Amino acid sequence: MPIINKITAITLFVLFIVNPVHGISETGSAFMSVGSFLEEGGERSGAEISIIVSSAKTFATRFSGVLYIGRNDNEIKDLFGGFSMTGYFHLNQPYINPYLGLGLFLGDTYHCTEEEKEEDECREDVVAAIYPEVGVAINVASIQIYPFARLYNFGDDATYGLNLGLRF
Repeated sequence: MPIINKITAITLFVLFIVNPVHGISETGSAFMSVGSFLEEGGERSGAEISIIVSSAKTFATRFSGVLYIGRNDNEIKDLFGGFSMTGYFHLNQPYINPYLGLGLFLGDTYHCTEEEKEEDECREDVVAAIYPEVGVAINVASIQIYPFARLYNFGDDATYGLNLGLRF
């Protein structure tokens, strides 16, 4: 399934299934955000589109469509596309809200050597990653800014990022 169709499917799932179950529109506890991130070593970077749902007073869940690009440890170009889900605990503070969470990424990766690229024979592999995440959500009116750090289990470097969200 192409990545655009995957993002559309998960967005519709969250909007039409999770929203009525948790009463998001009534409580105002959901954000849609876009963000980017970069590994500390600078070899990989990425972007994500997310929906964050506060399902309890001190717990939230983020559903994301993720695109990650760079070079792996063998210096072969990698392209990851998939979804992540992160559950995290926060202090329920109104303006500056630190959090700690654990996430799961599931997706596809394409390993391309120069020869494979020329012959259009890049191979696709399924990839799964579990990662801890720490960050802080800064809430200003209906806008949420949250810098974060993650440590994916497929690399040795920390990943730093920034998401910008809008309450809906």
